[in-house]
Amino acid sequence: MPESGSRKKTPEGPAVARTRRKIAPLLREWYGSSAPEEMIKYLPEPADVGTLLDRFMKRRIPKAGMVVFTIRTKWEEIAGSVTAKRTRPFCYRDGILDIEVAHPAFLVPLRSKTIRDTILSRVRTIPGAEECRELRFIPAGRLAPERGTAKKERNDV
Repeated sequence: MPESGSRKKTPEGPAVARTRRKIAPLLREWYGSSAPEEMIKYLPEPADVGTLLDRFMKRRIPKAGMVVFTIRTKWEEIAGSVTAKRTRPFCYRDGILDIEVAHPAFLVPLRSKTIRDTILSRVRTIPGAEECRELRFIPAGRLAPERGTAKKERNDV
């Protein structure tokens, strides 16, 4: 047990240190000399940053958003380098993956059964997209602009 004159730095941060300072007198009064052991019992177990970040992402980002993010990061592997340069996964909802296509002329080969089925089978290997039943290819410009772009365009004019 540290001496009363020395202060021990806590690696948890200032919020935990403040909490400990507030409850320490109460625990010493209640438990006597075993107060430090009791304080440790009520603190959360240490966790690595990756685990905490995964929990945070699951709470803050909807499942469909995480699926689209994962598909976008692996899009070149899924669609191939040529197709990936001309397309972009946009939205996943109700088992339908919307894919924005850069030019309408590229829609014809993408809508062929073999290419569509190949991409669909690869998309289904992504966790969360196993139930994807359809790919919908949409020409560029038919989707709503991303947040903030419409405002910038109006201000530029």
